[in-house]
Amino acid sequence: MTANSNLTQDGKLTCTQCKHINPSYHTHCEKCGARLSLMAISTSAPPKIAVRKVSDAKPIELTPMSHLLCGWPFILVIIGGAIGGALGGLAYAINVAIYKSDLPGFLKIGLNLIVGFMAIGTWIVIAVAITQK
Repeated sequence: MTANSNLTQDGKLTCTQCKHINPSYHTHCEKCGARLSLMAISTSAPPKIAVRKVSDAKPIELTPMSHLLCGWPFILVIIGGAIGGALGGLAYAINVAIYKSDLPGFLKIGLNLIVGFMAIGTWIVIAVAITQK
């Protein structure tokens, strides 16, 4: 049988069935043997959640410099043709999402570089696989 218990200010559990005060490390009431489970009692008001309509959200605009930093993987078009362009476009889309996020600036730049180099690495793997056949 399970009984809820209330936590007293000195850190002890009070059994709700027999009102016996037990040490907080006990899992069963010393007096009646009921299993103790902590029941949190909150005296504060529940948190309020603000919900915005999608139409109220402002789109985050990127500066031309941000677009330039996001689009550097497009250099793959020059050496990689259609496959390089597709990988560069995918990397650009990921980088734009990164730049529109709430991440700190240094992390945005680092992730931008990682995404671009991953696109280049993927292009190299694809190029080697194609030439090996």
